[in-house]
Amino acid sequence: MISILIIAFSGLVAGWILSRVVKEEVKYGKKYFYIICRVLLLILALIFLFKGFPHYSSMIIPFIVGVILSLFFRKIYFYLGLGLLFPSEFVIYLLFFFGLLYGSFKKLVLRNIIVNLVFFLIPLILLFFKEYLLMYDYILYSFISGALFALNSKVFKEKR
Repeated sequence: MISILIIAFSGLVAGWILSRVVKEEVKYGKKYFYIICRVLLLILALIFLFKGFPHYSSMIIPFIVGVILSLFFRKIYFYLGLGLLFPSEFVIYLLFFFGLLYGSFKKLVLRNIIVNLVFFLIPLILLFFKEYLLMYDYILYSFISGALFALNSKVFKEKR
């Protein structure tokens, strides 16, 4: 589990380093990084939505709760960390590439990266209740997808 978290989060660190090393190229590619980052976030939201799709009738309320909570709590790496409670290789790679792009076009300082890491690791507390969560994983998936759908428009409208 630790190696999964390291791979998924190292994209943000690599993107931050990349933005420091090749400032000129990042400056010209910022628009494309922004578009690809939004598409990756949308793909991640759809993946989490379809993982819980067999229980579609009971996914509406957690989806709405995810949207509403994301209005007040906009730490995107918290929701991405929740998505790694039941990891798949494809999601891990998408998170890596999302972090690589997100870290390169956002103006991050080291403090922001540490804060994102803390919020990314907070969902690890839920691993103690993983057996219980396995019964209701579709609720968690729909909550995450609702939050990611809502954050896809809000997070990227902040100062880039």
